[in-house]
Amino acid sequence: MSKSRLVFVNEHQASYISHLDVMRTFQRVFPRAGLSIKHSNGFHPHPILSIVLPLPVGQSSDCEILDFESVEDSTGEGVAEALNTGMPAGLRVLDCYCVTRPVREMVNLRAQLEMEYDNGVPEGACERIREFFTQEEIFVEKRTKHKGMTELNIAPLIRSLTLTEGEGVILADAVVAAQDPGLNPALIGAAVALSFADCWNLVEQPMTYLSQRPDLQPFAAVPADYDILLLGYPLWWGTVPMAVRTFLESHHLDGKVICPFATSGGGTMEDSVEDLRLSAPEADVQDGQMLNRLCHLKPWLKRNGLLL
Repeated sequence: MSKSRLVFVNEHQASYISHLDVMRTFQRVFPRAGLSIKHSNGFHPHPILSIVLPLPVGQSSDCEILDFESVEDSTGEGVAEALNTGMPAGLRVLDCYCVTRPVREMVNLRAQLEMEYDNGVPEGACERIREFFTQEEIFVEKRTKHKGMTELNIAPLIRSLTLTEGEGVILADAVVAAQDPGLNPALIGAAVALSFADCWNLVEQPMTYLSQRPDLQPFAAVPADYDILLLGYPLWWGTVPMAVRTFLESHHLDGKVICPFATSGGGTMEDSVEDLRLSAPEADVQDGQMLNRLCHLKPWLKRNGLLL
């Protein structure tokens, strides 16, 4: 067996796929490409893959790294081409090579952020942001692995930060700590958004998002013909996608029972259920269930009287 490393691009619509779903995509693409990789032992073996420093949902990268072990010795030649034949849009393998240095030696990573403005860059914004990041302490809240919140001083984790002002945009080129601890580049934007309400539209984006009602294609089924609706969705911005609220507000759901379920790499669905109730005030919206695992499905159906 030989240890190999892929370099791949994650962009466009693929950037909205969770880390776990990107992993599942590669687990399926390898056998489709006729490539044999090492599996775990036991009754339910699965491919052994690891994505180094995975991206948060919504971020793009042209240098993602995935490690795996080939069953046969390989130099990596032809692997990228074989995998790309089965890759979905937005995921593309650039290179494959034998591992010579462990991941723990990765010290820094480079990221670029765009701060966009609908009405032009506020006067002095670039200089104010530049001065802000000269502080020795910049605390930002971040989510922990146990779904709690903690404060992180990001200042010592920023190795360098270059700001360039363009037409309606400030571009930030940052080099940040990769691990032990690492810094999610999105926290740089969060620090700006929290400290300068007028220096980045990110502060306004959640409210703008909540007011959106995207158009939907006509449904073959008529919700009014049913007494119970099973409503599933991913969590976006910690709540229900606005397309779901379009659906609810476009139909008469008086007296209907709505059983919501959601999928998410993290977080809870309580806020999304409250938003559902705002869009369907005359319906009986149940508390709902996170269904990230198949084993949660049957108990949830039984609890709602949908399965004996």
